[in-house]
Amino acid sequence: IADEFLERVERFKNWIGEHGYSAEGNPSYGNRIRGLYNIALKSLGAGMKRAFDIPLEYVIDYSARMHPSGLHFMDSPGNDIESVCGQVASGCNLIMFVTGSGSVTNFPFVPTVKIVTTTSRYELLSTDMDVNAGSMLDGGNVGEVSGEFFELVRRIASGERTAGELAGHSQVQIWRNWSDLSEHVVVPATQIRSSGVSLQHHDLADNLVTEMKLALDRPATIRYRLILPTSLCSGQVANLAASRLNEKVAQPTVENCYVSLGHTEGCGVSSGSSEELLLQILCGYLSHPLVSESLVLEHGCEKVHAGYLRQYMLKKRMDPSLYGWASVQKDGGVERVLGKIEEWFTVREPNGGWVEKGEYGIGSMRMIALFGCIDVNPHAGKAFASLCQLMAAAGVAVILPKDTSLLKSKEFVTGLFSGGPPSSFIPMGFRPTSSGVYIMDTQTDHILELITGMGASGVELFIAYTGPNLLQGHPFIPMLQVGERNNYDGISRDEMFDLQGIRDHELWIGALIAKINEIRAGTFSTTAIKKKYVDFQIPRSPSAVSM
Repeated sequence: IADEFLERVERFKNWIGEHGYSAEGNPSYGNRIRGLYNIALKSLGAGMKRAFDIPLEYVIDYSARMHPSGLHFMDSPGNDIESVCGQVASGCNLIMFVTGSGSVTNFPFVPTVKIVTTTSRYELLSTDMDVNAGSMLDGGNVGEVSGEFFELVRRIASGERTAGELAGHSQVQIWRNWSDLSEHVVVPATQIRSSGVSLQHHDLADNLVTEMKLALDRPATIRYRLILPTSLCSGQVANLAASRLNEKVAQPTVENCYVSLGHTEGCGVSSGSSEELLLQILCGYLSHPLVSESLVLEHGCEKVHAGYLRQYMLKKRMDPSLYGWASVQKDGGVERVLGKIEEWFTVREPNGGWVEKGEYGIGSMRMIALFGCIDVNPHAGKAFASLCQLMAAAGVAVILPKDTSLLKSKEFVTGLFSGGPPSSFIPMGFRPTSSGVYIMDTQTDHILELITGMGASGVELFIAYTGPNLLQGHPFIPMLQVGERNNYDGISRDEMFDLQGIRDHELWIGALIAKINEIRAGTFSTTAIKKKYVDFQIPRSPSAVSM
């Protein structure tokens, strides 16, 4: 047993080291402000808490099934939610979660009993905590407190609901422990060409250029008010806030006035390039051109907390005072922070009332992203090449992901680039300042990570060449999905896509311009948004690990 335990510890250290990180050097924000400047110190404390008359009987891998009884050590990361997920998969049917800061997280279907270590924190978060262990520090009898705790656990095991179950929110995340050590180079912003790649001279009708300019210059009628969580732990609380606020919007027939962008990062993010990428993307959405007001919601103890984000914003010359700031833990729990968020957005309205969708307009569309998910036929390759030329001529920055199938099309490449396929890329989240075509090093081929990363650059419209199935879209950036007029498995997909088959590319571009006009006017909603088939996931750099 001892050999197995030590082998797991050594294996974890080696695995982290191969990715360029240190297991000891990964304390959370809550650890650091309490003096635990590395995880080795924290682990010594955890080891001292173990009852010495209870032997360790089993060492198991992450999520491996437990034995019927006995003390187990499960190989897992330090990230609370990922660790709990593995424990539940191993067979645990009750979680006792000890927290100093007052974590409000809960597992979706296993009761999570939260034990907070100080009375002051318990009083601040009493509606979200189950046990005040701080009463022992205040002079309470250890035996009596333990007895009361045991009775509470017995009642919960018999069906009584925990504070978290009554609150009605939960979080879950599987441990992401892949070992992709592929070499990756991030291009410094100083080396990026501001004008995009060199294009062929376009040969398009002047009326199409004029119509495209008019469509792109048309102000958008819907403004989004964003609640942006800094971590997985605050993600569902952000969703609750957006849902409640949307119920009070003056024009309920128009969807997505308030929007949240829940994701799975925060404490799980490692250092270096993956942390930089997370911060870059968060800042990109806070200042997105389709967003009128933004509020940051932290959990309160995550690695990437609000104060950390503020410092990063200052380095990027963003003014933190222009945005709202809220903390689930520091503002007193879920219900109190929901009230604070609602109050902040209400005060931001000049008349003190709820924003009326369609009342305000947004300036000209200046950034569009294109990508292909299937092999590109000659007609589609020529059409997308013409589209890129047209949009560049109309003053738009067009972004392509470096691994898109469009760049594998001879017709697209020869019809667009005068100097051959591009050899340099802009980094994910970079915002071009002039029109042209840019290739982005998206570092991923996962559709949600792809559109999340490109969207952080300020993209206001995605155009995807896809089939046979509908792609998940972005929560508030429309994604026009272009499908061929084909039957897949004998089933027509004509009603699934926003635009159909490309034959005559000028007619197709004309239809696309009409759709852009409708989107900007608020009279057309893309299929993915109508079906609520949308999601958001911040990408990670290739060597990122969750510790």
